[in-house]
Amino acid sequence: MKQKKSNLPVNSDIKIEDLVGKNREYYKPIFEKFDSEGKSKELNIYALVFGPFWYIYRKMTFLGVFIIALQLIMCTLAASLDNIIFTLGVVATFLLYLKAGYYGNYDYYKRLKQVRDESGTIPEKHRERFINDKSGVDMFITICWVVASIIMFIYAVFM
Repeated sequence: MKQKKSNLPVNSDIKIEDLVGKNREYYKPIFEKFDSEGKSKELNIYALVFGPFWYIYRKMTFLGVFIIALQLIMCTLAASLDNIIFTLGVVATFLLYLKAGYYGNYDYYKRLKQVRDESGTIPEKHRERFINDKSGVDMFITICWVVASIIMFIYAVFM
């Protein structure tokens, strides 16, 4: 038996800035620049300072957790092996914060475009739930990751 494919169109009528949640007025001109000029670099001071936690807050959890895991691995190696190379590796992982600061908005833009496009394949009765789950912000999970990260780093360095 063949499965019936969904004939729902891609939700191109949804504006990407409508998926942002908080700070829509900040992101709208940035996303318009990305569309019109094809730029991919725009400074976001919060992404620069908070790096992985900004990604998690904006529901790009995989990127945020990847940065935290990389830092945790390097921190564990630096603490256990007491080697300058691994200590420099810990410092080098903060270059990912620089990447987040300058390219985080573009990563967010691409993620929201993906959510918008995927929402067109979701049945209408589930579409709103899908969009709410995949876009916007999530402060609760961000706080959980901040606390968990602090505990993991304390354990990695002092145990």
